[in-house]
Amino acid sequence: MSDREPVNIMGVIAFPNPNKDERVIRFIDSEYHTLFTIKDGESIVITRFDGEKMVLSCKYIDDCHVCVGNSA
Repeated sequence: MSDREPVNIMGVIAFPNPNKDERVIRFIDSEYHTLFTIKDGESIVITRFDGEKMVLSCKYIDDCHVCVGNSA
């Protein structure tokens, strides 16, 4: 576990990295292999099957959780 105090962020009990400069969002596959990483606050582009593109900002919650777009 962690020696940091848990906080409730958007309904998730989280242990955020206290150093905001080191907050990295890691996207993984089903076997937990890293696909890519982005910094807290950066955006991803999702392309739908019909070709429509959605740009969604990503907010770091903790090393295992992220808020994508406005998913509250």
